[in-house]
Amino acid sequence: MSSDSHLSAIAARHLGIADASERRIERARFVADINDLELRLAIIDDRFERLASRSDERYQDWRRDTATKCRDLAIRARSLEDDGRLEAHLRRQVAAVLVTIRARVAALDARRSVLLDRRSRARVES
Repeated sequence: MSSDSHLSAIAARHLGIADASERRIERARFVADINDLELRLAIIDDRFERLASRSDERYQDWRRDTATKCRDLAIRARSLEDDGRLEAHLRRQVAAVLVTIRARVAALDARRSVLLDRRSRARVES
């Protein structure tokens, strides 16, 4: 019996089908990444002044990192969805997180621009 399961595992790997434990690990990582982006949303609102006060290079690094994580999550979500391994509630959660993070980063960019302009004018007036 174990040889049958061993042969099935070999065949599944050969066909590109991950075993159940690999799928669980992949799903756990995926959910953790969704949660990471949701945490970034909270940080944007909670620590706006600190984010906005970063040097332009550090701010752009943070922004690129956030965009990369969003893009990677979207690609993984699409792949899981194409394979029929993404439940509808997770698909909706991913979509909501991605749309919200995009809007919040755009709002942060605008708020940061206003803040930097205000600081620049204050320095000139001093």
